[in-house]
Amino acid sequence: MTIENKLGLVFSSAHASNFKGHDPYDGLNSRLFRALGMHHSAFLRLVWIQLFKRNPVNLRALAGVPKTFNAKAGALFLMGALRQKNTDSQTVCGELVKRLLECAIRTRSGWAWGYPFDWQAKAFYVPQGTPNVVTTVYVGNALLDSYKLHKDVTLEAYIKGARDFILDEMIIWEKNVSLCFAYIPGKKTEVHNANLLAAAFVSRVEKVWPRSGAKEKVKKAAHFSLADIGDDGHWPYGTEKHHRWMDNFHTGFNIEALLTVRKLIPDPGYDKALRRIVRVYVNDFFTDEGVPKYYRKALYPIDSHTLSESILVLTKVGAESDGLFDEEVKRAAEILCEKVLTYTFKEFWNEQGYFYYQKSKWGMNRIPYIRWSQAWMYYALSMRPEFLNSKVGR
Repeated sequence: MTIENKLGLVFSSAHASNFKGHDPYDGLNSRLFRALGMHHSAFLRLVWIQLFKRNPVNLRALAGVPKTFNAKAGALFLMGALRQKNTDSQTVCGELVKRLLECAIRTRSGWAWGYPFDWQAKAFYVPQGTPNVVTTVYVGNALLDSYKLHKDVTLEAYIKGARDFILDEMIIWEKNVSLCFAYIPGKKTEVHNANLLAAAFVSRVEKVWPRSGAKEKVKKAAHFSLADIGDDGHWPYGTEKHHRWMDNFHTGFNIEALLTVRKLIPDPGYDKALRRIVRVYVNDFFTDEGVPKYYRKALYPIDSHTLSESILVLTKVGAESDGLFDEEVKRAAEILCEKVLTYTFKEFWNEQGYFYYQKSKWGMNRIPYIRWSQAWMYYALSMRPEFLNSKVGR
C-alpha cells in the first residue's frame, strides 16, 4: 500500500465520521464529570484531563465524552486536501470550509476559532468555545490556502477578520521594538509558538491584503521571541518559570513560523537565528535512528504530534532554495526526514487506516485521536508529494 493509499484511508475515515472524533484534552466534556460536580475545581479539572490524556485505555464512552468537530483538525485536513488532485478531495474541501465558517466566533474586531471542549492548563482555564490564537491561525491559514486556489471571495472577510482579531485584541503588551501576542484573550501568559504563529499568519495576509502598521507588529513579535533564545540555543516554550522547558514540536512551530515571517520581512537576524536553531533541532532532538525526542534530553513519550511536526520542519528546511541553509544542512534534513517517515509507518501506522497517539517507556497508546494524530499526520504527509507513491514502512 502506497503512502497515498494510506492517506486516502485516513481522509475517508475522517470524512465518514463527519470529521468528528476524540481529543487528548477533551476529558472535561464528560457528562459523568459534571454529574459528579467536580468541574468547579481547577485542580480536579487538571487531574481529570490528565487521566484521559495519559490513559492508553479510552474511557470516553464510559464517561460520556462525545466525539466533536475540532476546528483545528478541520483546518489541517483542509490544508492537506487542497494539495490533492482528485475530484473527491476537492469536493470535501468545500464541505470543510463550510464547517469551519459555521463554527467561527464573532469577536469585537473580527473572527476567531477555539476548541470544542473546556481546557484546564497550569496557567489558566479556558471554557469551551473561547477563541485562541493558535486555532485561529490554523483556520485562517486553511481559509487563505482555499482562497488562493479557488478565489472564493466570501472567505476574504473571515481571513481579514482573523488577522484583525490578532492585531486588535491579542496583543498583551507593546514596546518600541517588541510586542507579544496572547494565546487566549485576556491572559498575560507569553508563549513563543503562539506569538510567532500569530505573526506568521499576519505576514501571510499582509502579502494579499496589506494593513497599515501590520508589518511593524510582525517585526516586533519576532524580535521578542528571538530575544529569548539562550546562548546554548535553548528556546523555551514561554517566559513563565514553569514554561522554561524546550520540546520538539513547539520548537518546530517556531521554526516554521520564522521561515514564513522572513519571506515578508527579509532580515539577517532571522536568518542567523534560523540557522542556529535548526542546527540545535537536527542535532539534539533526534536519535541516530531518526526517532524524534519529545524533549531535548528526553526521548519519551514518542508522540504522533512530534512525528508529524518533524516531517513538516525537515521537509521545509530541505526545500529551502534561497541560500538560507547550506547543502549539507538541507541534505541532513532530508536524510533525517526519511528516517522519521520509515519509523512512523513502522511503529505508528495501523493498517485499519489510522495513526497511534503515543509511545511511552511502558507501551503504545493506540487511541486514534482525530486532531492530534490523524489530522496532523495527514497534513504533514501531504507536504511530501514525491513520497505519495512510495511504500515507506510497508
